[in-house]
Amino acid sequence: MTISSGSEPGIIRSVPMRLEFLNGDWKKAREALAREGIGIIFQSVASVEPHTATIHVSRDDGEAAAKALAAAGVSWERPTPYY
Repeated sequence: MTISSGSEPGIIRSVPMRLEFLNGDWKKAREALAREGIGIIFQSVASVEPHTATIHVSRDDGEAAAKALAAAGVSWERPTPYY
């Protein structure tokens, strides 16, 4: 996990990965990341449509996480806000 220093103390920098929740991708993603030893910093599931989940991993693990999700057949995208 990367915690910035200097002008932004206490800010946790992460790679957010948005994926589908209802089709089981969230569970598959968690299992794939655990197999690779990649920790999840934070995760959330939207209670409104489109019912997506967002998993945050450290910046150092971002590329490895993307490869692990691809190997598990999980598609993801960078989050965009919705209201």
